[in-house]
Amino acid sequence: MDIIKAFVAQNICVVIGSSWPEDEALWFQFINKNESAAVKYIIVPHNVDQPHISAIKSKIQQQTALYSQSNNPILKASQVLIVDTIGLLSSIYSYAHIAYVGGAVGTTGLHNILEPAVFGIPIIIGNRIDKFPEAKAMIKNGGVISIRNYETFEQSFTKLVQNADYRHQLGAKNKKFVELNEGAVNQIITTTRI
Repeated sequence: MDIIKAFVAQNICVVIGSSWPEDEALWFQFINKNESAAVKYIIVPHNVDQPHISAIKSKIQQQTALYSQSNNPILKASQVLIVDTIGLLSSIYSYAHIAYVGGAVGTTGLHNILEPAVFGIPIIIGNRIDKFPEAKAMIKNGGVISIRNYETFEQSFTKLVQNADYRHQLGAKNKKFVELNEGAVNQIITTTRI
């Protein structure tokens, strides 16, 4: 993961995991509006086919690099890294200071929020979580933020970036939740979702 380490350097790292077009639309708007050298974004889309990767890249106005072209000298200068391969998300979460887990803004269904939670980082998700008891429990516990629209997304994310104490508090709640509820978490994961 030297590529990720080199990309992140000393900056705040935001991992946007298992994103779908509905999730990405929020991020395009935010990233294009908020240029900050102190924040790096890693987008790990659910769909990594070439047309989708090209579409993501074309909608981001900031300097962007692709994981598959990591030998490109623009990597360190880029604000956004798009991971255009599969199987790396769990490892990439370990570099994150904030995670956004996709699927609950649209209708596809929330992806695994326990993967980033084990690294003790705050998590942002959408609000379509009726079939996801672990998400409801983690929101109640205080480590996961559920957003309803762009405004709530922007407010929540901005606070997490600007307030390190708040970020650490939420992350610690997620780590503790995973540690204290290991058996319950395993049971939740194996529960059949309709």
